[in-house]
Amino acid sequence: MFNSKMLITFVCLLSICCFFASSQNVLSSSQNISSSQTTSLQDNSTSTQDISFIYEEPINGLKLYNTYTFSLDGSLMIWMAFEDEDHPACMLPYLHLRFMDKAGKIKYMDFNYTLPAEAICPINIDILPLTNNYAMIIYVKSNNGVKGKYGIIINYSNESINEIYLGNADGFVGRSIVPYKGFINIEKPDKEGIAIWRWFSLPDIITGEVVKQKNGEFHAPNILSYTLVDSLNFLLVDGGFGFMYILKYDETKGSDPNLQYWRVYVSFLREDADSPTIPYLVYQTTERLNNITINSCTTTYNAEGYVCTMALNNTVMNKKNNKSRTEINYYQLRFLSTGALEQLNKISNPTNNADIDLEILYYGGFLMEHIHSTMDFYLLDNNGNYMQLRESFGPEFFHFNIFHINNTIVGIKNQSNNKLEFLLKSIPRLNNRSTEYGCPVIEKQGQLLMKLLILRLKK
Repeated sequence: MFNSKMLITFVCLLSICCFFASSQNVLSSSQNISSSQTTSLQDNSTSTQDISFIYEEPINGLKLYNTYTFSLDGSLMIWMAFEDEDHPACMLPYLHLRFMDKAGKIKYMDFNYTLPAEAICPINIDILPLTNNYAMIIYVKSNNGVKGKYGIIINYSNESINEIYLGNADGFVGRSIVPYKGFINIEKPDKEGIAIWRWFSLPDIITGEVVKQKNGEFHAPNILSYTLVDSLNFLLVDGGFGFMYILKYDETKGSDPNLQYWRVYVSFLREDADSPTIPYLVYQTTERLNNITINSCTTTYNAEGYVCTMALNNTVMNKKNNKSRTEINYYQLRFLSTGALEQLNKISNPTNNADIDLEILYYGGFLMEHIHSTMDFYLLDNNGNYMQLRESFGPEFFHFNIFHINNTIVGIKNQSNNKLEFLLKSIPRLNNRSTEYGCPVIEKQGQLLMKLLILRLKK
C-alpha cells in the first residue's frame, strides 16, 4: 500500500533532483572555496547566529557583478567579469561564473563565448539559471538595426549551445516555479496594451537545444477613457505566470468625482492553457493618486492565493500652512487564484523613508529593506505590522541577496583584491510552511491531485 506522505515527498524530491542532480555531480569533483574560508555555505534557516566565509578568486582582476541564489538547495552562483578601465560602465566581453554549493565546493566556469558589444557597454546582461547543468545568458543586441532580446544557452562544461530570440528589447524573462515547465519571455505592453509572450522549453538534457512551445498575447482591459500606466509579471504556484495591469483614468476625457480613478487588474496564464484568463479587477479607488506601483507578487504563505506589495503615491495638503507634501504608503493586496479580492491593508513603515524595498517572505510576513549608509532590514508580520525586529549590515557591505526558502539574507563586503567576504543573517520564520512535505510547489490543488493519484495507484 502506498503511503500518501511518502508519495508526495517522492514526487517533490524528484522535481528537485531533476533541477540539481546534474549540477551536484559536477560539483562533487570540484575544489573547495579557499583555504581562508571561515565556514561553508550551510543551511542557515534554523540558526540564529550569523555565518561568514571568505571566497578567494583565483583569476586576478575579476570583479563581482552579481549573484544568483538557488533557494531549494542553498547554493549560490557568482558572476564575475573584468572591468573596462577606459569605460567604467562597461566590462570586457567574457563571462566568468562560479557555482558554489552549500558545502563550500566551487565549480569554475570561464567561457570563451564573446558577448555582443551592445550587451557589455553599458552592461545590459542578466543570467537565468536553468536545469540539468544549463543556464541562459540574456542580453540585448541589434539585428538589421532593430534591438531585440536574445539568450545564449550555456552548460556548466564551459560550452555555448545555441542562441535564441526571446522578444523585443524590453520585457520580462522568468523560469516557471515548476522546474520542468520551462521559461517565458513577456514583452512590455505596446500602446494598445498588448504584451506578446513566448513560452520555451528547458534545454534538452543531451543536446541543450531549446524550442519555443507556444506563444500568445496578454490584453489589457479595453476600457473607454482609461490608459495603461504600468504592468508587472509574477510566477503562479501551478507553474504558470500572472500579469498585473495598472490603469489610470484620463481626466482630459471627462470628470466624475464618483469615478474610479485607478484600477488594477490581473490575468493568469495557467501552465496547461494556450491563452490567459480575462483580466480580473482586484483593486480600484476614487482617490486622485499621483501614482500606483506594484513592487512584487508571489503566492501567499498558505498557498490559497497571491499577495502583492503596492505603493500609493499621494499629495497631501496641510490646511494650517497651505503647503503640500508627497506621501507614499505601502499596502498588501491579497487575491485568490479566481481573481477575487481577499484583503487590502496598510503596511507599517518603521523607517519613515520612501526609498525602501519590500520582500514577501516564504514563511509569511514581509522584509522591509532600507539602504542608505548601511542596509537595515525590518520584519513585518502577515498583516504588515512591525514586529520590533531590526538587523543591519555595516557600510562595508555593498551587495545583497536572499535565500527565500532558507529565510536567509546574504551580504557581501566591498571586494579586497581577489577576496570576497560573505555574511549570512537568518530571518525568523512566522510559520512552518511546507515543513511536512518539504516542497514549496505543493498547494491545495496539488494536494488534491496527489490524493487522486494515490487512489488510482491503490486500484
